[in-house]
Amino acid sequence: MKIMKRLQGFVQRITELAGDLTHGEAKLASDLVVGISQTQSVLLSETARVINEAEGSSEADDAKALMRTEQRLSKGLAKMKSGLDALPQAWLKFAAPTVRRLKFVTVDGTDMTKPYGGTFEYLDKVRDGSAPGKPIKPGYWMINIEAADGHGHHIPLALTPFSTQDPVYRDKGDKAWSLTFQEEMRQVVPVTAKDATWLFDRGFDDNEHFRFMREIDRRHVVRLKRNRNVLVGDETKSSVQNIAMFAEGLKKPYRASLRYVDKTSHAQKTCQVFFNYVPVRLPDVEGSFWLTVVTGTRGEWSFAL
Repeated sequence: MKIMKRLQGFVQRITELAGDLTHGEAKLASDLVVGISQTQSVLLSETARVINEAEGSSEADDAKALMRTEQRLSKGLAKMKSGLDALPQAWLKFAAPTVRRLKFVTVDGTDMTKPYGGTFEYLDKVRDGSAPGKPIKPGYWMINIEAADGHGHHIPLALTPFSTQDPVYRDKGDKAWSLTFQEEMRQVVPVTAKDATWLFDRGFDDNEHFRFMREIDRRHVVRLKRNRNVLVGDETKSSVQNIAMFAEGLKKPYRASLRYVDKTSHAQKTCQVFFNYVPVRLPDVEGSFWLTVVTGTRGEWSFAL
């Protein structure tokens, strides 16, 4: 019970930071957070049951009261414009003092499958990365941004769904995917440390992304694809090299011990890696970069800029 009261107090502080929320909107936010936390379910019927129990509904009115509460929650969430839309920025304002002390920001694209959501708005088709074979299923794409200290402690900054079927997305044109991620990253840049390192996986190995990171002036590391070409040498005398072939012939004189989690046992382990780093440039992207080549845990090469 003490935990729920603390949680309600926390939600109240966030809703106050959001500004002009009505009493009903603030209550809706509190009800949803407490209901989902207690039931471990996002079903409105489950949240409504928790709310009614807390408010002491009589047994005779249980069914009707449950329906009224569920309809109230549904109606509040269905509003096209709501004070609740300010909650993501309110959270960033609340978290900013802690986030600015963290050394890393991770940005990842993931998915949320909805196999039974046939009537959901702008339902998309996504690749289920958590299922064997990564099958295509109905669902939504997700943008996940977190701040981290490098020792297993994370603070969520954004967890935003989007659909490629949404007309707003389609209106962005050929660069819609990149622009959607960039819009979300712009929202969190002001609360992050100027010297924090932003971390990206292979999906961000794109010249447009490298230009964007220059624009927002943030240090970053991107894991590269094997078919990426780089320019080796100075501007007066350089050669185009395939990154995989270049990495294979590069000596790795440096060594480090890295911590990782075994995917089978989920146990924390360490492995020895060998690496090197060299200056390179990218075709059609201004400036120079450091290419880091690391031996992987399974004898594979990993490349990062």
